[in-house]
Amino acid sequence: MDHSNHTTLLQAGGHTPISDRMRDLLARAAQDHVYEQRTQGAVLDEIRQRLEGMEWLLREVRERELGGLSGTLETVSGRLDDITAKPPMWAEGLAQHVEAVRDHVDAVGEQVGSVDARVESVSRHVAPVGDLPGLWADLGTIGIGVEEALNRLQSVLDRGDGIVSRMGEFAGKLSQLNSSMEMAASRFTRLDKSLAELTARTDRIEGAVTGLSEGLDDKLAAVAEPLAAQVDVAAGRLAASEQHLSGRLAAVEEHVTGLLEDTGQQLTTHLDACEQRLSVRLDGVEGRLGATGERLAAVDGRLGRHDGRFDALTGLVTTLDGRVAAVDQHLSDTATRNEGRFNHVDNHLESLDERLNEIEEHVTTRFDGVDSAVAGRFNTVDAKLAAGFERVAGRFESVDSTVTARFEAVDTGLAARIASVDSTIAARLDMVDTKLAARLDTVDSDLAARIDTVANRLNRVDTNVAARLDTADTNLAAGIDAVTAQLDTVDARLTARLDSVDADLAARLDTVDTNVAARLDTVDTHLSTRIDSVDNNVAARFDTADGNLAARLNKVDTHLATRLDAVDTRLHARFDGVDVHLTDLAARAEQAGEQLETVDDRVEAVNQRVQRLPGTSDIGDRISQLLATEATAQVERLAVAAATLTEIVQTRPDRDELAQTVTGIVEPATTDLTKRLGALEETMLALAEALLRPTRKE
Repeated sequence: MDHSNHTTLLQAGGHTPISDRMRDLLARAAQDHVYEQRTQGAVLDEIRQRLEGMEWLLREVRERELGGLSGTLETVSGRLDDITAKPPMWAEGLAQHVEAVRDHVDAVGEQVGSVDARVESVSRHVAPVGDLPGLWADLGTIGIGVEEALNRLQSVLDRGDGIVSRMGEFAGKLSQLNSSMEMAASRFTRLDKSLAELTARTDRIEGAVTGLSEGLDDKLAAVAEPLAAQVDVAAGRLAASEQHLSGRLAAVEEHVTGLLEDTGQQLTTHLDACEQRLSVRLDGVEGRLGATGERLAAVDGRLGRHDGRFDALTGLVTTLDGRVAAVDQHLSDTATRNEGRFNHVDNHLESLDERLNEIEEHVTTRFDGVDSAVAGRFNTVDAKLAAGFERVAGRFESVDSTVTARFEAVDTGLAARIASVDSTIAARLDMVDTKLAARLDTVDSDLAARIDTVANRLNRVDTNVAARLDTADTNLAAGIDAVTAQLDTVDARLTARLDSVDADLAARLDTVDTNVAARLDTVDTHLSTRIDSVDNNVAARFDTADGNLAARLNKVDTHLATRLDAVDTRLHARFDGVDVHLTDLAARAEQAGEQLETVDDRVEAVNQRVQRLPGTSDIGDRISQLLATEATAQVERLAVAAATLTEIVQTRPDRDELAQTVTGIVEPATTDLTKRLGALEETMLALAEALLRPTRKE
């Protein structure tokens, strides 16, 4: 064989073109690999940050907003249950006052019975006067009027029970609203699970925290202003009602006092003759009828007071309507914010798709060779990545502590504000109830004392009348004819007087009956109209909110499913392209191996010269050790990253689905990296063999 060119090939600088070319290839491959690793690390960093931000945001929405709304609805339902289970204070007070009115009516009946007994005693002494059936008819008419008034009061109580039943129906509708909100919460939970699968589609945590804190501040301000306005309006209404009741009670008290004084004067000035005695007795009956009319007026005043309470109930219904409107507005605002966030997520998905396209185009131009400086570059990259992870972890911890403190402060302020408003309203209502009860008790005690005084006066009058009647009996025997004529005159006057009293009493009772019926009908119609309008308004608003929420959730589910399918298809296509590219690289490596095997027969001429180079024979082993060390380091880094990611995932509520997603992402990457390292090892061994086998000419 001709080995004339071996000496030339083995001279100093004989391998310079091959060494320079390999060095350039290795340097370029190392630079591409380092750049790719940095790019992938940055992308994974950003994906992890956005995933954690989306997880935190969804958890806060589910725990803060939906939890607070459910708690408010449960509180309202509990208060309505308490209202339906226990009758209101005004109903109990009305029942007590009705019982007191019945007791007073019974006392008046007893006094009328005593008057009847005394009239009978007078009729026994004066026979013609005993034939006065019109007086009994008048008293029967008075009893019938009192019974009708009691029936009217019973109808008022029945209507109050109807109002309580309607409030129970309203509580049922609120429970339906609570169930609808629970369904919405379940849909939000499904949405949370769907969004958790999108590991690369989240907002940055600073923007989310800032937007959420501003939204909470606006909500607190919007809730505090209507509450303060409603409390002021309720306080004004209570003060006006208290002044009105005070004026009416004072007027009733003055009127009753005047009537009682007039009756006492009439009873003390007309006791000189029988005609005067009978006139005084008839005036006393007329005064009692007037007192009965005044009591009916007092009952009318109490009915007016209950009208005021019904107006207060109407105000409460209006307040509840406002709160329902506020809840509806809150749901609309939440839907609007979620729609904006979904649009923002779609924009981020599009940007991420563009970045993935750029990464794919950049990957297709890589993997031409590896350099001996790969180990040092990897160590530098690992140190930078560790420092970056530590900075990101510290930033997450600081942001988490800031957000937690902010929400705790907001929750504390909101709880204190609501507690102060509730305590203020409760204190004012208790104060008004106490004042009304004390005022009514005072009026009842004054009426009872004055009735007792009148009864004592009547007893004294009866004693005087009995004494004078005894005196008159001694004189009757002498002047029976004169007395008979006088009695005829008295009979005529008494008949006329009783007829006038009967007409006056009938007119007064008709007026009272008409006024009470008109007021009760007006109150019933007003309450029915308001409650029906509130029910229809609440039902329509919540049906609209439910329909809008369902439509938006369905739209979001459809959009997310479409986007996921598109992303899955793109990822499969890109991974298929990468596999094809790696297959081409493997084919090229095999071709290079075949070409290198064609020069195996040229090694025989340079065996002696190769033995003179003791360091050269260890190049293959050193390259193998370097690649094995680098592969081990990469496997260890992937194991550490997988362990850290596993710990983070296990703390999530949807960790099973996220673990499957992360496993689906990490395992192909690990397999791909292992294949690439194996291919690089084979390429380096082939290049080392090529260095040890210089070309020779036969």
